[in-house]
Amino acid sequence: MKKEREIIKKTPYQYFAKTQQEVADALGIPRPYISSIEARAMAKFKEEMAKRGYKVEDFIGGMA
Repeated sequence: MKKEREIIKKTPYQYFAKTQQEVADALGIPRPYISSIEARAMAKFKEEMAKRGYKVEDFIGGMA
């Protein structure tokens, strides 16, 4: 019987693509707290982009 090997493609981002649960476990805090931190960070980012005159369509949608 031949054993199959799992192929793992390593990328520069492999250490950054974590789930909220993985981050919470690593920091020793509850997952809902990570969710609230993420929500606040996204709101701040969105607000800053709006101040600078950017819209979502500037990043998503290409040459439409």
